[in-house]
Amino acid sequence: MSTSNLKILFTGNTSWSMYNFRRGVMKDLQERGYDIIVAAPPDEYSDRLVAMGFRFIPLKQLKSKSYNPLNDYFLYRELYGILKEHRPSIVFNYTIKPNIYGVYAASRLKIPAFAVVTGLGYVFTHNNLISLAAQQLYKRILNKANEIWFLNADDQRTFIETKIAPEEKTFLLPGEGIDTDQFNVTADTVQAGDHPTRFILVARMIFDKGVKEFVDASRILKNKGHKFESSLLGFMDVINPKAISRQQMNEWTEEGVISYLGVTDNVSKFIEQTDCVVLPSYYSEGIPRTLMEGASMKKVVITTNNVGCKEVVDDGITGFLCNKKDAADLAEKMERVINLAPHERKVMGEKGREKMINSFDERIIKAIYLNKIKAVQPS
Repeated sequence: MSTSNLKILFTGNTSWSMYNFRRGVMKDLQERGYDIIVAAPPDEYSDRLVAMGFRFIPLKQLKSKSYNPLNDYFLYRELYGILKEHRPSIVFNYTIKPNIYGVYAASRLKIPAFAVVTGLGYVFTHNNLISLAAQQLYKRILNKANEIWFLNADDQRTFIETKIAPEEKTFLLPGEGIDTDQFNVTADTVQAGDHPTRFILVARMIFDKGVKEFVDASRILKNKGHKFESSLLGFMDVINPKAISRQQMNEWTEEGVISYLGVTDNVSKFIEQTDCVVLPSYYSEGIPRTLMEGASMKKVVITTNNVGCKEVVDDGITGFLCNKKDAADLAEKMERVINLAPHERKVMGEKGREKMINSFDERIIKAIYLNKIKAVQPS
């Protein structure tokens, strides 16, 4: 069967994530002749997916913050209806609700389906009836998937040890890939020693990303008299219960310890103007894109010795690992970067980019998808 006869459906919990994390893979498959369909809740990125030539189906019943079983039933019926109408040859699902209900709907229609676990998230970071119920749903349904993919070995091990996923069906995907051609530097941006070292944290403004620890660490260094600048870049997720309030952000900026840069679609422009990318996350990450972007642009990276984060950094070689929820330790690692000679900073950045090219380049991810698709597509 030629690729022009094959439809591939990608389902996710936001159009934003489908565009920012998977458009490279989807575009590559489209250029190879596959018909790409994207199903996700509509947002400001939905039109961008359409502009790339993908067929877009709005998921009206996917409410990621809802724990109402009735809402989830409606989501399952919606996904089942989409699959029955469009009859894709293969389905790739991302995040918990598409993984559960997308895989189940596909199994009912005998359509090959892959579940991509992009991080453990709420299911394993809380110990309550909702998280336990979600684990049971995962355990019941994931074995119906052709494969269950993980972005880091710790998450894969957790699913196997808790018997949620059969080991023989698991697969380790090295992140979701980084376009190392796009995230590159055109000039030597290492700052001379007499310029303030510039740190940036790029993430949703929620506490779990280590935003407060970054602010506290910056305050420690400021009180020690160091010359540096600390900036935050990312949207204010006011819906999330762990969100940084605008009042809190205003207090930090008025104090002068950090600056808030708002939101951008051109992250590389801001990374290029900085010296070190910081993400002291204690969130259950898959593989944080911001760390890959920073390393790919030859920036020293500081992150926590945390699941998903530690995979991106070779401690002391491409950046530094700090303890979770430890502003003093983070400040010590930031101080190390401040004290690096320009040539030392340059060497660390170059080694970071080399690691991204060898282990996380988007071309590696595209090849994996293509090989997996060929393995299950009808002959």
